[in-house]
Amino acid sequence: MLKAQKFESMTIGGLVQFFHLLAHSSPEMDTATKVSINASLKNLLFFTHQNLLVVIQILLNRMVNGASAKKNFWASQLQTTVNAKMVRKLKTKGEAVQLLKVHMQNAENIIRNIIKMQ
Repeated sequence: MLKAQKFESMTIGGLVQFFHLLAHSSPEMDTATKVSINASLKNLLFFTHQNLLVVIQILLNRMVNGASAKKNFWASQLQTTVNAKMVRKLKTKGEAVQLLKVHMQNAENIIRNIIKMQ
C-alpha cells in the first residue's frame, strides 16, 4: 500500500505542475476557471501533504517503541514536527489507514473536478 501511495504522490506532483501550467498558458480559459483550478491544486497538495505526514506517523510508530524513543533524538524531533503539522491527531493504526483512504478519495474527486473544468 505504501509503495502505491509513493507512486501516487509522484504522479500527483506532476499532475499539479501540468494543470498549473495549463491554466496559465491557456488563453481561452477565463479568470474564474484559472482561479478555481489553482484553488483545487492547493487542496490537492494539502491532502497529499497530510497523507505524507500520516505515513511518517505510521512508520515512526512501527520503528520507535517506548524506551528507545527517548534515546533516538532524530525520531523524537521528527515526531514533534509531524505532530505539529498534522491537522488531525491519530490514536490508532486503523484510524490512520481510514484517514489515508479519505484523503485519497478527496484527491481523486479534486482531480475529477479539475478535468471537468477543462
